[in-house]
Amino acid sequence: MKKTLSLALLLSVLMLFTTACDNEPSDQVLSYSGTLLNKSANLEDGNDFTVSNSQATLTINLTKQLLSLTTPIKISEGKEVQLNLNEAQLTFDKTQGYYTFTAPSLPDGITQLKGRYDLISGVLYFECMAGTNHKVTSSSQLVYPSVAAIINDLSVSKSPYETTIGMRINGKAGKMTADLYMSNIKLAEGGNTVEIIIFEGLTLEPTATGYKITATDLTSTTDYHSLKDFSATSVDATGAISGSFLLNNKYQVTFTGKMFDSSALEM
Repeated sequence: MKKTLSLALLLSVLMLFTTACDNEPSDQVLSYSGTLLNKSANLEDGNDFTVSNSQATLTINLTKQLLSLTTPIKISEGKEVQLNLNEAQLTFDKTQGYYTFTAPSLPDGITQLKGRYDLISGVLYFECMAGTNHKVTSSSQLVYPSVAAIINDLSVSKSPYETTIGMRINGKAGKMTADLYMSNIKLAEGGNTVEIIIFEGLTLEPTATGYKITATDLTSTTDYHSLKDFSATSVDATGAISGSFLLNNKYQVTFTGKMFDSSALEM
């Protein structure tokens, strides 16, 4: 099996974590640091959510297939838990193309932890229970290396163009906003590829199953592009996202994708 890095995947790696390789004689160990987007949902109150960002350190022992993770998680106002996973066993899912893991031991009050990690894109996701009534989901932001997009040029009469783009939604919990990064964008057959477009200040809203991300009218921070009527819904459990937006007052875009996408693997 052969894995390849597309521009979208490379962008995800660069923006998710910084990494250093520990060249020990026996074990190949990778160390990462980065920002997580965490959500704690009160299962007894469907409108009670606590969203936070946290700094995480992650160590992967590729030789022994072990994962260690340290990060604080805000459960509710005034309550925070320090999550320390020490050498959780990694299992590679050949069908999906990512590692899964559980934890041999957990801090008091934390149960039912399970997670996924993609070595190529750097996407980390895990969920657990805090106490009896708070479900915690955490991810290395909302990163979608290969999103299927249908682009309809409203200025001409022709069939929509189907393509794939890289998408990253960088949640800022303190302001409940998000920044949108799109990479490897080709708007028409035979057209030029735009390497990256960045929009800042989208609205981030937690839901019982994921997040809702919206924006009415934004201008990009890179070159000049406009974004209107952006609306997307992400799902925690499956890592899926779907939505639509109008780009440059001309291109109507609908899209769907997943954080962990086996199509990113080349056999």
